[in-house]
Amino acid sequence: MATFTKRISANLEAISDKYNSHWSPTWIAESFTYGESGQIGKFQEDEVFPGEWSGGIRNASYLFKSVTIPQGATITSAKITFIDNSSGNSRTINFKFIGVDEDNTGDFVASPLSTCRTRVHTTASVDWDITFTPSSGTERDSPSLTSIIQEIVDRGGWSSGNTIGIYLYDDGSVDDSYYDYKYYSSYPSYAPLLTVTYEYGGSASVSPSASASPSKSPSASYSPSSSQSVSMSPSVSSSPSPSPGPTPIQAVLKVGKSGVNVLTNSDPEKFKFTSEYGTLKYFLTGELSFTIDGDLDGNLETIGVAIFDHNLGYYPYVEVYVLNPIGQWEYCPTYNGGASTAWQSFVIITSTQLKVYAEIAGFSSGGVTFYFKYFIYKNDLAL
Repeated sequence: MATFTKRISANLEAISDKYNSHWSPTWIAESFTYGESGQIGKFQEDEVFPGEWSGGIRNASYLFKSVTIPQGATITSAKITFIDNSSGNSRTINFKFIGVDEDNTGDFVASPLSTCRTRVHTTASVDWDITFTPSSGTERDSPSLTSIIQEIVDRGGWSSGNTIGIYLYDDGSVDDSYYDYKYYSSYPSYAPLLTVTYEYGGSASVSPSASASPSKSPSASYSPSSSQSVSMSPSVSSSPSPSPGPTPIQAVLKVGKSGVNVLTNSDPEKFKFTSEYGTLKYFLTGELSFTIDGDLDGNLETIGVAIFDHNLGYYPYVEVYVLNPIGQWEYCPTYNGGASTAWQSFVIITSTQLKVYAEIAGFSSGGVTFYFKYFIYKNDLAL
């Protein structure tokens, strides 16, 4: 069993939309940098100024990027964890979770509005009807989202590393019933967290074969006779086939890629490390960095690049992580930004080189430094 976790890591990965019948259009994209991006619920209309921003229904759309769950994996549990942003009186909210029925849902666009609300939804949905008393700093789990995540990763076009979209919308809450949780732009370390456990590649247990342990019985048959010899020693196998006698055990060491069960899989492309094919896979690791100057001698410089020559002669399996301008390590490629700045990083692998790139926008002079850590998994089979 494996566990995947992913926290909202950019403003545009969590957007609020609001319904208010006094506005035209009635659905409005709210600025995702404000506190309301961490609020869902049905808010009481202002009695003096009806239709003002303080009233109406607020829903939320979430993007979870680089979801490394294999296509067709069996989802055993899934949830989103929120953290209370304030304390208050007991309240009840009636909301519903639903997924975006796409192989790899696209980025949100704040203007014009493009959130999970406007996209094709999964058949599976999950009610979130709770009565609770909020307490600042308290973790609050969603109900099980297993059916939603399962429907998405079962799609024929789903691939490990794709993006999942989740929409959370009002499903009959009464006036002035809302939930205020910590959100990315002010609390990046406490933003909503997706946790999924799954199984892939078959059961984690196998029945040991009778050939793995030599029989002490002198009655073991070596002839091709169709009669079955009965051993006096207890058999560890449920198989009715006779033991062929003592066979030396060959030690095999395997390290599977993410989601691969090494006990049931024999495809060499599924392994990072295996001793079955006369070579041990190992990885080269190192660091690359460069600085992009926001204003270099009056000429705007927006792209930086660094190269490592691995010269393996084939395309190896590579993992790259980047330390972004706000001091957070992220899996590369990535896109992120602030209120007036944005940056992205990506990696290209060839048969001879590893190239890392980054691009910035909205930064002034002084420079932005990107640090990359790379892991190259190498073997002489070119797998």
